[in-house]
Amino acid sequence: QWADLRSSVTLYCQFNTGGDSLYSVKWYKDDHEFFRYTPGLNPQTLVFGVDGVNVDESKSSATEVTLFPLTRKSNGNYKCEVSTDAPNFPTVVEDANMTVIAYPEDGPRIEGLRQIYSIGEFLEANCTAKMTFPLAHVTWFINNLELFVRIRLLPKHDEFCKKKNGGQVDTFGVEWVTAVMDVLNLNSIIYHCKRKTILSG
Repeated sequence: QWADLRSSVTLYCQFNTGGDSLYSVKWYKDDHEFFRYTPGLNPQTLVFGVDGVNVDESKSSATEVTLFPLTRKSNGNYKCEVSTDAPNFPTVVEDANMTVIAYPEDGPRIEGLRQIYSIGEFLEANCTAKMTFPLAHVTWFINNLELFVRIRLLPKHDEFCKKKNGGQVDTFGVEWVTAVMDVLNLNSIIYHCKRKTILSG
């Protein structure tokens, strides 16, 4: 399951006790318990501190748990454990992986271009794709043609900026891709770049 870093996510635990009384529902992240629902106790819900897990208790119940805000440490394996009542306390467990991604807030930006160049002069410009996680893949175009020749991509610089999100300080990737190329013998050239975030799994 994918989750947007800037939004909440609700995890569901659907079950059928087969007529037996429900004893508890427990949630784990990477085998660390972070939420428990026990209908026979007061209060019915308990929240435990786990790194990267922020439970919105007002939107969590026996069958679902809502997490907000998310962080990059919210990635992991989530497990729901359902137990029915005495005397046997039979338990059923289901788990799934969740990956947190940060969708771009805006498009990539080109910086460093001048309006006029001489033929044979070197052109250097930056295409900045920021506020994404995982880091975006940046592609350069001249007059809508993708650049495969006459271009040298300088090493990518991965830096991090910090942004406050719901009281939490989170980290986002910032990527600069610099293109250095010979100025072509064309009267009019339109440069643009685009980014694509590659998700695997």
